[in-house]
Amino acid sequence: MSTIDTAVRYFTGMDELDAHAATEGWAEDGTYLGIEHRDGKIHRKLYQGKQAIRGYIAAWVAMAAGGIKYTLPNVVGNDKTVMIEWSDVAKTKDGREYRNQGVLVFEFNANGKIQQARAYQDCGPLEDWDFSSGIRAGAR
Repeated sequence: MSTIDTAVRYFTGMDELDAHAATEGWAEDGTYLGIEHRDGKIHRKLYQGKQAIRGYIAAWVAMAAGGIKYTLPNVVGNDKTVMIEWSDVAKTKDGREYRNQGVLVFEFNANGKIQQARAYQDCGPLEDWDFSSGIRAGAR
């Protein structure tokens, strides 16, 4: 599987609401720069290790039990780095909708596994809809 395929698999795993599938491409000691809620605000947080990353992604999947659909308008990369521009629509079980957009940068190790990923998204929709209320400080 190419690095581009591995990075895109993250998004298809999310579309499938499957945290395991979304994180299968990570190295065991990989990292993910995501977010958390702390003190009523959204902050950046580095999740370290595949299990911590999977827990973080599982929280997103649980909150979007009504479905997630990612659109990937721009995917570029090589064997070391892949950058994907994305937009998404996610829904809770009760039908509340969330829309956002951003960029996710993946860096790969020599074995073709994701060593590091950094997400950059618009935090306004997250604050307005409180979609990430399950991503609390200290949550795994």
